[in-house]
Amino acid sequence: MNFFLKSQYNILFVINLKDPILLNKFHKICKKKNYSLLNDSEVSSGFLTNRKTSNLLIITLFLEHRKTELLQKESLLMNVPLISFNDLSSNKFSSSVAVIGSYSSLLSKNLILSLLSVCLKQKFNHKNNAT
Repeated sequence: MNFFLKSQYNILFVINLKDPILLNKFHKICKKKNYSLLNDSEVSSGFLTNRKTSNLLIITLFLEHRKTELLQKESLLMNVPLISFNDLSSNKFSSSVAVIGSYSSLLSKNLILSLLSVCLKQKFNHKNNAT
């Protein structure tokens, strides 16, 4: 992820999170750093068609298997890098980077979001300083 941040990629987070407090906290960080955050229900087949895909990185968080598979296909077709934080049932044979684990507990989700938040907050202030 550091490579993409250093290379000034636009990051699109796609998340499935039912906890409103965690979701709001992460949304504020994304908004402050000018990164996009979509709920998984906002993503359907062809959603990348009208987006600028050069220098775009998609990071999926806690999606169900079918939604992860859809995003893997879309990112492959549009040549967009994808990093997925998925449970063990997700497609392990994709060309995307998958961080596989058990993300069913609120504690594990909080840990991942906190680590991502620290990474986004502490480094790479170029997004806010760009003119």
